[in-house]
Amino acid sequence: MQTVLVTVAQSKKIIVTDIQGRDGTVKEYIGMGDYEVTINGIITGSNQHYPIDETHALKQMLDAPVPLVAVSWYLQNLDVYNLVVRDYAFAQEPGGYSRQLFTINCLSDTPIELLITNV
Repeated sequence: MQTVLVTVAQSKKIIVTDIQGRDGTVKEYIGMGDYEVTINGIITGSNQHYPIDETHALKQMLDAPVPLVAVSWYLQNLDVYNLVVRDYAFAQEPGGYSRQLFTINCLSDTPIELLITNV
């Protein structure tokens, strides 16, 4: 992948409650939501050929039912180390016979470590 742009967004978990006799609402901060990561990129084929193998390899990786390790200083700087793919798209463009555009939408994932003790 020669060209990849990443967008990272994060929301907060807030419960909003209406109170009778009071203007406005009461907000209760619960925590931070997952990071929403969008990856837009282009796979470019060599010698003006469509990147069949590279596109197929990317699709297989995106179809895997496991979190993906984020090997990106940009994502790791934001404390994003694992990604779960929500959906993806491969788009065509006019005259783009040797390129494949793609968009990947992910959520950050924090592994949970369980401690098993003898009872």
